[in-house]
Amino acid sequence: MRKLWLLFSLALLSLTCLARVAFSGSPHIVVASAVSPSISWNGSQWVQADKKGNVFLLRGDSLDVYPFSASRLANPRRLLRSGLVENGTTSAALSPDGDRWIVAASNHVTSFESGEARALPDVGWLVTSVGFLGNAAVAGVLPMSVGRGQVSTHPVTPPLVVESQMNGWTTRIGGSLPRRARGRDPMDALFAEHTVRLARDGANRLWVGYPYLGKVARYTATGKRDFEVVVGSGAARFRKDEATLRFAFREGLRKQGYDTDNAKTGAFTANLGIRGMTVAPDGLLYLLLDGSLTGETLLARVDPSQGTVEGTPVGLAHAGELGLAAGSDGLYLAAPRAAEGRWRIAWTSLENADWFELPNARLGTS
Repeated sequence: MRKLWLLFSLALLSLTCLARVAFSGSPHIVVASAVSPSISWNGSQWVQADKKGNVFLLRGDSLDVYPFSASRLANPRRLLRSGLVENGTTSAALSPDGDRWIVAASNHVTSFESGEARALPDVGWLVTSVGFLGNAAVAGVLPMSVGRGQVSTHPVTPPLVVESQMNGWTTRIGGSLPRRARGRDPMDALFAEHTVRLARDGANRLWVGYPYLGKVARYTATGKRDFEVVVGSGAARFRKDEATLRFAFREGLRKQGYDTDNAKTGAFTANLGIRGMTVAPDGLLYLLLDGSLTGETLLARVDPSQGTVEGTPVGLAHAGELGLAAGSDGLYLAAPRAAEGRWRIAWTSLENADWFELPNARLGTS
């Protein structure tokens, strides 16, 4: 199962890095400014903000934490007193107080605080994202059992989001088995429908985003869904060239030395709809929307209290998923790999942008 997940993860990474479009300046496009492009490495990076709007960048291999300072990265501090970690982390999150990080890789989650690392119990499901709900660590998971034996041959209703407790993980938000699209590779549908991203707000509510479905749901502290925004149909959209992608992916693996004749592989073909999400201190939800969903790259801001969804075009020298963090001085964005860049958009630029109501967005409450 780990090998199958690895192959799909490699396919996903290859797809998200296919295109990079550089935008020229335009009066109608908010252009993001690069931050410290000279500071780079080959591994991952994760951008996060604490509840005061201080923004930090975590280096995925050495666990160096760089504070952001407007247009540059300041001197880092290291989470671990010594040693490096495996550069295979799949998600990372900062606590609201800014004193604790959690880092995930597959079903393993580690907590870093005061220079010490503490491995949390294995989640048991494949982790797609991590976050915090108050001081408790939470994780978004796929309904794919990892690291434990099969307890029953009967289908089970898996969790969507789990929460760390003293002796393990408990279901915070229940999930569902995937709706397997007719004629679609089951793994393709699984990753598209059940991959989630997590964010929190100042009222201790959890925001759960579905990047390939174009929707985000908000949950109260008691686990009740009380708000949802959907852009587009709310269903996964797949590319039509699956056979070509699968062949190209297998060829790429073969050239890297993988035995593709004795391994089941498949290309991930779902179109990314939400490239990134974060909740600002004022309660507004910001979404970076992909052009395949909206016709062009848009930054959307959702005001749940007013029931509005507005968008404005954004110029970015990167295509694919990005980390977003709302700082006190602006919106920060970071590519999954440090060598691909990081950016900042000042709040003043967004205040002066040309915002318009998104015609294909709808809001709902429970």
